[in-house]
Amino acid sequence: MREGRIRETGRRTAGRVRRGAEKAANAARETAEEYSEEAQGRAKAAYDQASEWASDAYERGSRGYKQARKASEDAFYAASDNLNAMVKERPYIVGLAGLAAGIVIGALVSHTCSGTCRDEWDDEEE
Repeated sequence: MREGRIRETGRRTAGRVRRGAEKAANAARETAEEYSEEAQGRAKAAYDQASEWASDAYERGSRGYKQARKASEDAFYAASDNLNAMVKERPYIVGLAGLAAGIVIGALVSHTCSGTCRDEWDDEEE
């Protein structure tokens, strides 16, 4: 009889321990789910913020590129128009600039060639 009471007490105690463990496990699961949901929310917010920042940076870069391209085209056309106007109004300046460029190129080529050509000619004379 005494053994029966001990067994009964053991079963009750085991049942209480099991229910307590189940409650603790459920509470831990619920807490983990809450933290998981919170972490997911923060991660999504961080992703959204980074995505928005990247999109804004792309838009700013795209606008800057378009502005630089437009300014470059405008400068090219203005320089082209100025050159055409100068050629029509003062063709002698273009001729003088070409002549000066030819003189400079001729001086560089003859100076560079003179040393090498003389060495070759000296070898041929011997």
